[in-house]
Amino acid sequence: MLLIACLSVAGCAHPRVGAPGAPGGPGAPGQAEVPEDKCLLSHAVPELFDQWTKDVGGRRWTFRLRDGAQFWDGAPVTAQDVVFGRGGIGYTLSAPTPGPDTRAVTVTLAKETNDVPIVLGDRSLTVTKSAPDTSWPIGTGRFWATSGTTTAQEIRAHSPQGDTIVFKFATSGDARDLLDAGVDLLVTRDRALRDYGATLQNRTVVALPWNRTYLFVTGDAGATRFDAGGLEQAVHADARPPEGDFWWRDLRGCGIARDTAPPAPTSKRILYSRADQTGRELAGRLAALTHAVAAGRAPDDFSAALAAGKDWGYVVALPRVTADACRSARDLLPSWPAGLTALVDTRPTAIVRRGVARWTVDQDGTVHLAP
Repeated sequence: MLLIACLSVAGCAHPRVGAPGAPGGPGAPGQAEVPEDKCLLSHAVPELFDQWTKDVGGRRWTFRLRDGAQFWDGAPVTAQDVVFGRGGIGYTLSAPTPGPDTRAVTVTLAKETNDVPIVLGDRSLTVTKSAPDTSWPIGTGRFWATSGTTTAQEIRAHSPQGDTIVFKFATSGDARDLLDAGVDLLVTRDRALRDYGATLQNRTVVALPWNRTYLFVTGDAGATRFDAGGLEQAVHADARPPEGDFWWRDLRGCGIARDTAPPAPTSKRILYSRADQTGRELAGRLAALTHAVAAGRAPDDFSAALAAGKDWGYVVALPRVTADACRSARDLLPSWPAGLTALVDTRPTAIVRRGVARWTVDQDGTVHLAP
């Protein structure tokens, strides 16, 4: 799936990586600095918070909401809004009881860290509140989307200043036509589309972080491991051999019981999510190597089949970075004892029309408009 953002705001020309004052970067912790560049591509920028301090050797961090932080409807954001109903394994959130200081949020960690806690990038901590007349929650960002501005094909979001951003989801057709039509920002995993964008004079091509790792998951202890490399040549995505100390290799602290083995498979079948092109290509290649059969399932059906464990193998996509490894494991991995073999890492590419607004990218590869 391609995510195309058509921006009606203007500003920069050449994205760059890094930002003074960004969490974990020069100037942190402390007062966030404003980069002099009009254009920004960074791995983290403060939005709701503009000041932070650490103590207790890096186990406790205190953040202060920026002046004027508010929801889309104009209501102020308080520390209680940030912490209400939120928490996770390895950290707690707290805010002062109602009183004169409603801007301080404290994050207490099980393990100390010298860098701004990665947990603050967890999407489950997104600050929203329910809207009475729309399925979309009321958020705190600059652009506001509602059910009235959203269809299955696109999302239109508006700012108080009258700017509009349009997200289009392209699942069919030739995405080169979208570039030729003048979209401002296109995010893709297709190498051919990336290479085409590089030939356009008014476009800048930016490689985003390696943010997804594909695994072969099986309950068969004697299954082929597929870790000899070379699988990156079997997919159209920008891919490489898997690298890193993956979070799913040590889940002992998560309390996930994996002592019930799945039933023996009745056929040698490798399942993949039908919505995932890279998953389909990898499953096809693995099936050819093992004389198995690759079969696609709708996303919900694939998740149910993985949970049941009745097939020989599964191609599963996992995020390379997660703020809550235990929750990710519960959501994305089976509860039965499984062998996990990393196949490839992939990353998206941003193709940017020069002259569009500032934008940022999270360490998980998600693209945002800069504040």
